[in-house]
Amino acid sequence: MIRHRVSAIIFMILTLLLSSGCALLGGTDDAEVKASNIKFNPPSSPFKKVSVSSADHVFQSEKTGSTIAVNSLCQKYVDVKLTHLRDNILAGVEQLKTESETDITYNDREGKRVVALGTMDVIKVKVDLLIFKKNNCTFDLTYISRPEFYATEKRHFDDFLARFKVP
Repeated sequence: MIRHRVSAIIFMILTLLLSSGCALLGGTDDAEVKASNIKFNPPSSPFKKVSVSSADHVFQSEKTGSTIAVNSLCQKYVDVKLTHLRDNILAGVEQLKTESETDITYNDREGKRVVALGTMDVIKVKVDLLIFKKNNCTFDLTYISRPEFYATEKRHFDDFLARFKVP
């Protein structure tokens, strides 16, 4: 019963984080479009695909409730800095404490990777977020877990990132 409640809360947190990223890019006359040309291998078990209307793809662990998600938004002429995207995506996390933040090259583009701790709805969460822009699209790839489960399933996220491609 507790595991299902925690899974539901992590799922709600993911929905809030993903929808906040879209709000930052909204406000132009261009229609919001999801990226159609991404390539990846889904995370392996215990992760299973679940449906979230605001995200491109979401996978949730049947063991811990942790989630791996892909969100994209494609709009011409919208150029938002990665730091602004980071701030907007993480805005829903209370008591936010950044553990690490690294500027990286990902899919041949400038990216930002952030690991942070915080709370949402009084549940402690740990977020691993990778943001980058390519082909008029902004992508955020996210791993959200309770801190005590973070290390247990992080390799699934790392494997997912290694195989995620935007041509």
